[in-house]
Amino acid sequence: MIFDLYRSDSLRHRVLFWFAFAISLLLVIFGSAFYYLMEERMEFKTEEKLYMAASSVQSAILSGRKLSEAFSPVLAQGMEAAFIRGSETLFKTPGMTDEIVRDMLGSKKSFVSHEIDEYTIDAIYRLDFEREKNGTLILFEKSLPNRAEDMEDILLWLGPALLLLLLFSANRALNEVFTPINRITDAVKAVSIDNFSHKLNLPFAYEETKELIEAFNDMIKRLEEGVENLDRFNSDISHELKTPLTVLRGELELALRKDANGQEREKSIRKSLKELSEIERLIDSLLLLGRYSESNIYETFEHIYFDSMILDLCEKFSKKMRDKEIELKIERLEAVESRANSALTRSIFANLIENAIEYGSYGGSVGISLYREHGSLFFEIVDDGIGMRPEEIERVTERFYRVDQSRKRSDGGFGLGLSIVKKAVELHGGRLEIESRYTLYTKVRIELPLFGF
Repeated sequence: MIFDLYRSDSLRHRVLFWFAFAISLLLVIFGSAFYYLMEERMEFKTEEKLYMAASSVQSAILSGRKLSEAFSPVLAQGMEAAFIRGSETLFKTPGMTDEIVRDMLGSKKSFVSHEIDEYTIDAIYRLDFEREKNGTLILFEKSLPNRAEDMEDILLWLGPALLLLLLFSANRALNEVFTPINRITDAVKAVSIDNFSHKLNLPFAYEETKELIEAFNDMIKRLEEGVENLDRFNSDISHELKTPLTVLRGELELALRKDANGQEREKSIRKSLKELSEIERLIDSLLLLGRYSESNIYETFEHIYFDSMILDLCEKFSKKMRDKEIELKIERLEAVESRANSALTRSIFANLIENAIEYGSYGGSVGISLYREHGSLFFEIVDDGIGMRPEEIERVTERFYRVDQSRKRSDGGFGLGLSIVKKAVELHGGRLEIESRYTLYTKVRIELPLFGF
């Protein structure tokens, strides 16, 4: 069964196996060491007891007392005794055999113990006199209880019981350890494309699983953002494509009419191509909104010279400004470089410049400033166009919101420009501020942190 735990694919079973193996090894080592020390201590105590008894008899003999009187205390303790001087045995009790006397006189050891059976031992001690009245004193105590063997029996029962108790405790501890993992497993099972609410609370996380739980919650957040972007994209596509597709279908049906002349067909085809261009522009804008998120934006950063980007965009929109006789005023233009997402930052500046031209007054002006201050990039653009009311400023960054609702899509765009600007600025950790007075002016200020500079 133990080896089944080792061969198991379960991490819990493998941990329990190695824990049981380590504890068993420690119990064997501890039990063996304890038994050895217990046995040594028992021999020492028995030897000490016999030595003290022999020293007492020696003192009595040396003091001149009769041998029977000298040996009476040890005989009272149930010991056997003998006293030999030279080859003559002066005193010997009936239980002290000649064989024991011979063995002890010929032995180099003063103390000898013999195991009679599993639970009893015999102990013999020899004391040689070194003064006057030379002689040898031998004490023999038999059938002493072998407490080391008793302890061995206790250890044989206690060891397995202790091992089972420790395994039970280890299993309970593993339950606590695996609780966060089980919670993550349950949360993962509960996650679906329609349900991302099963996030784990960090206050109940252990330090060792905190990073795992944070990674799981981040993954859920990214999945949720992705699904939301996909749902929003589908909703926006279905909402905004309905009108141009209807127009496109009507124009194509008109071109296919039998009574349509060549001029009418050409007009329908040109209008259809224009609608297709608008559809393409819409899809590009929506894809730009949904392509980036907080989890992947920093991976797309590259080195950008913002002053060069602004000048390039001003050149790009120069024809539109000439068509409306708008004067471009570059109030302040500093050399600013940083790391950022090129597509998004270009989209920020392009949308703001295009909006300023689109909603600016005919024959008016557009002022642009680019500078760095306190570790951030600042871009400001001001037009003297139609401006906005306070309630319009609050909604102007919403998707598909148009300030001038009377404008057609071909004139006023899709209402995605400032929505794209807001998201791009937030993804870069920046701020967007809009200040406007109706019929007078609109001022937009962008602040972006400078990364790496």
